[in-house]
Amino acid sequence: MHVVVIHGSPSAPSRSSALAEHLAERLEALGIDCDHVRLEQFSAAALLGVDTSDPAIRDYLAKVDRARGVIIATPVYTGSITALTKSLLEVIPERHLRGRPALVLASGGSAASVQAAEHALAPILRNLKATLLGASVYTASAELPSRKDDRGRTIGYRFEPPLAARLEEALEHFLVQLAGPHSSVLHAAWTSRLAL
Repeated sequence: MHVVVIHGSPSAPSRSSALAEHLAERLEALGIDCDHVRLEQFSAAALLGVDTSDPAIRDYLAKVDRARGVIIATPVYTGSITALTKSLLEVIPERHLRGRPALVLASGGSAASVQAAEHALAPILRNLKATLLGASVYTASAELPSRKDDRGRTIGYRFEPPLAARLEEALEHFLVQLAGPHSSVLHAAWTSRLAL
């Protein structure tokens, strides 16, 4: 089983990517393969022009084709997501995510600003017919403080307990949707492994 993890941040390291990588590690521990897609893999011209002949976009769409679910991690700037983040989703053909769960992870300067991510992404995901999870995670910078090296460079992030708990809840909801309504045995196996 595969999941596509879309990183919408133009910089690295980033808080939104840290959220995505955290959940991807948890999924991979359960035997679920995660295909990471990052903005730097694409040219802006190909993305904004929806150039499906571009090799990087063709490879991306092939990953989406085989994915059972999608995780979208995005930063929020001045109350909105970036145009390139939106383009990563708009290049996917209409209705192409029908019945597949989509989990949004967003980071921003304040709790109020990151709520904008859902408002920006919801209509796009509805057009793709994805199942947008209510357990999406929005975090302000204070909940995910950076860790610095001795030169003051960011080398990672520290997950505060309330945020870590919300991520676990989101993961649980995502697994329910991945397993599907008739896969109670598979879901039970995953959740028992999560508890270890």
